[in-house]
Amino acid sequence: MNSKTYPIICTRGVVVFPGQEIVIDVGRESSIRAIDNAQGNYSGQICMFSQIKNDIDAPTEDDIHKVGTLCWIRHARRFDRFVRVKFQGIERVKLESFEEGALSDLCEVEVLESERADETEETVLMRMIKESLEGMKTGEKFMSKELLLDLSKGITPENLTNKAAQIFPLSIERKQKYLETTSINARLYMLKEDIEQEKYLAEVEK
Repeated sequence: MNSKTYPIICTRGVVVFPGQEIVIDVGRESSIRAIDNAQGNYSGQICMFSQIKNDIDAPTEDDIHKVGTLCWIRHARRFDRFVRVKFQGIERVKLESFEEGALSDLCEVEVLESERADETEETVLMRMIKESLEGMKTGEKFMSKELLLDLSKGITPENLTNKAAQIFPLSIERKQKYLETTSINARLYMLKEDIEQEKYLAEVEK
């Protein structure tokens, strides 16, 4: 096991995926200290873990999901009471330990590698997802011209699932499930199910 230690930030209602960017306003003192520590001592690298319940102001190890994302801090702009930060996801990570450090809270994590399985199944799933997206009408929640363009250019299944899970209006619980799933084909199945479910709901609404 190859574990490493980084500053940790606990988020409320936010999940970021590898290769994707997100901007959030950070206001908790513990989180601002973690950002300062990451920029000063960890080359701008920090781990982001989503809280299980949003109403907890001082989360501990028991209050956060055990799979999160190692991120780069791309930009941090400071205001009077908060810092606006642009994060870019790097890798999925599993929490090994959570501790108080001298400068900020720290976490020890293990990188979770994505798993590729049957390539034929992968190809078929990618084709079915593209057809499902092409069959959606403008205005439907999951309709994404950006994803369709990426598919036509040859986006990898890994990047497709990460990008779709980031931009689609999924529940935080569902996004967390995508993050915790290491099998790329399993994530492709999830994505296909979510698109088909949205198409069905759109038809029912009509």
